[in-house]
Amino acid sequence: MSANRAFTTARGEQLASEIAKHIVETEHVQNWDECLNDIREKVCRMGDKKTGVPISAFVRAEEMNHLIQKSKKSRYRVTVLDVS
Repeated sequence: MSANRAFTTARGEQLASEIAKHIVETEHVQNWDECLNDIREKVCRMGDKKTGVPISAFVRAEEMNHLIQKSKKSRYRVTVLDVS
């Protein structure tokens, strides 16, 4: 597995790309984070059930670590205006 790839198989990469494309093309931008959260929660539930241990705790801890590292590297100030 390359350092820049999250998936160990080409099929996994393809499926992720298809899901991402579907979300971008069909969901409202405001809902993207909820879609990604729902996918993560499904993976966590399946992992917990398959392994019989709370693997989801490790997944969530890793996600928090990624978010902390990303927030340190890229700081943005975003203002959302309602133009309706």
